[in-house]
Amino acid sequence: MAAFLAEADVVLNTLPATPGTRGIMNRDAFAAMKPGAIYVNVGRGASDDTDAMLAALESGRLRAALLDVTNPEPLPPEHPLWRMPNVLLTSHYGGLRPDSHAARERLLVENTRRYLAGEALLNLVDLNEGY
Repeated sequence: MAAFLAEADVVLNTLPATPGTRGIMNRDAFAAMKPGAIYVNVGRGASDDTDAMLAALESGRLRAALLDVTNPEPLPPEHPLWRMPNVLLTSHYGGLRPDSHAARERLLVENTRRYLAGEALLNLVDLNEGY
C-alpha cells in the first residue's frame, strides 16, 4: 500500500469498517502519502487514525482532506477538524444525488419482487466479510 500512496495525488478511501480496515489509515499510511496529496474518505471513519490525519494536515504533508465520514462519529463540536481551512466535512451528504431516495425505493421494490419470486436478491451483505 505504501508504494501506491507515494504515487497518488488523490487517495480515495471507500473501505468498509471491518477488523482488517480499522485504523488502516494510520501514521505510517499518511507518512507514505505523496507530499501535498489530497485524502478523501467516503467509506467508513473507523479506517482513519484521526490524530495521524490531523498531524499530516497540520504539517502540510496532506494538502487537504474531504471527509464524508469521521472518526469519531458524530464529530464533537469542539473537534479541530471543524476549524481546519483545508478540511471539507460533508457528514454523509457526499453520496446523495437528487435521485438517491428514488433509487433506494426502486431497489426495495425490485428486491421484494425477487424475494417473492424466489430469485437472488441484489446488493446482499456478506456478514462474514463485514460488507
